[in-house]
Amino acid sequence: FILNFKGTAFISQGLLRAIIGFVTFLSCVTSRADPMVHDCDTKGPGTNKNLWPMTIGFLLQLVLVWLAFLLLPCSKEKGKSVLK
Repeated sequence: FILNFKGTAFISQGLLRAIIGFVTFLSCVTSRADPMVHDCDTKGPGTNKNLWPMTIGFLLQLVLVWLAFLLLPCSKEKGKSVLK
């Protein structure tokens, strides 16, 4: 569970956000310099106003992983395949 969760978090929090930030940056930089059209200061990368939901989601991920790690000693072995 922990490894799958962290792998999914790496893809969703790391790679996807990096790609979105890169595309946002490129679209901002390559736009025309007309002051009426150019809006990098309001719609550029890093100007998102929803910081609290992202922070709460990240902290919830941390709590879930640590809770799963701390509950590992309470788990029971359900059986495993025998390797030759």
